[in-house]
Amino acid sequence: MDAEEALIEYLEMFYNLKRAGRALKRFGAVDFATTIAPGMRDVLLTGTPAHSRPMEPGDEVAVEITGLGRLQSTVVDWDVDLTEAGEQPAVSAQTLHVALATPEEEAERMVEGSAA
Repeated sequence: MDAEEALIEYLEMFYNLKRAGRALKRFGAVDFATTIAPGMRDVLLTGTPAHSRPMEPGDEVAVEITGLGRLQSTVVDWDVDLTEAGEQPAVSAQTLHVALATPEEEAERMVEGSAA
């Protein structure tokens, strides 16, 4: 299956956009999107999923790509001080609201409670 067909199928399967997918193809959007599709050496970065949490030693991380296979790793403890390694993450009401899909007011209470 070529990249254009795969994108049209994806739009249809996950977003019920069969007709919209065909229209996007007529306007050249599908060609543009599939031309800039990731290649073999590209790295795909994703955002933080809702309800995520910090990883702990022993947690499993798995990535699977159809046709390529599955990569699975176990998180291990690493005794290295990274406090000087750039900007450190900070917990704010906004980060809790976005990362945990927590209502803004609740996120603000959570931050205020942790500061006390």
